[in-house]
Amino acid sequence: MLPPTVLSNDDLAAMVDTSDEWISTRTGIKRRHIANGVTALELASGAAERALEQAAADPESVGLVVCATILPDKIVPSLAAEVRHALGIQNAVAFDINSACTGFVAALITAAGVMEAVGVERALVVGCEILSRITDWTDRKTCVLFADGAGAVLLSREGGPGFLAQSLMGTSENMYALSCFANWPEGRYAEAPPSPLITMGGDNVYRFAVTEMCAQMELCASRAGIALGEIDHIVPHQANERILRSVAHKCGLPIERFALNIAEAGNTSAASIPIALDELNRAGALKRGDTVMLVGAGGGLSAGAVLLRW
Repeated sequence: MLPPTVLSNDDLAAMVDTSDEWISTRTGIKRRHIANGVTALELASGAAERALEQAAADPESVGLVVCATILPDKIVPSLAAEVRHALGIQNAVAFDINSACTGFVAALITAAGVMEAVGVERALVVGCEILSRITDWTDRKTCVLFADGAGAVLLSREGGPGFLAQSLMGTSENMYALSCFANWPEGRYAEAPPSPLITMGGDNVYRFAVTEMCAQMELCASRAGIALGEIDHIVPHQANERILRSVAHKCGLPIERFALNIAEAGNTSAASIPIALDELNRAGALKRGDTVMLVGAGGGLSAGAVLLRW
């Protein structure tokens, strides 16, 4: 689910020293959507409602709501709890996960584990970001990348095999290469804090993303006993088209195997995988029995993958 306001490369060129050609050749992005007056709750609950409609599922059948986000509307209650309330669900476990661009993968794996541990039959997993709130619109290295949106899936213990394998990793090396500092210096809230904005060491993030996205895909496929080249669809975090082309090359895969929507949606962090997956599904590209690899890497630094049977 993408908010209605569209910010084109030409719009950005009127704001900072950049151009459509500069942005397109370096990122693959042509347009991005900005939540102008739209809340994270509106995006997240809208995406969750669409997932329930797609599955023809009753909201009251949901026993768990997990939201992957780095910036909910409130600290407490969680965005997941607000989504639960907005959907009219009276009783369900609800919590948020902050793992930046790996967030949706981490949320899927966590939700599956919680479902098994406490006997939940159905779970909503939502990725939602409003990165425009923390984007430095004077920094052309970052403001051309980030965007807003939400996507969701419904997990069920009924039916087919579902998850075939999963993997997660994290490292403290270069952990601040992609960061956004909060307003609690020295453990206390600042009376007049500066607005926290995203900063990025592009070279370190690029190398990490290419290396670890490929590594996590290979590990996940190996755990499932499936050759990477046999996987039907790869739905990656939409970090940057150059990164994704490098991942495809490093893994020896055609870029056509990767679902790409970055040109129109930009980098929406934890929301990018479910948004791209939803587009693939609604286009009729996914057939029952297809193997689908979801893979992400980003802030933390962290990376992970899930291989599932559609």
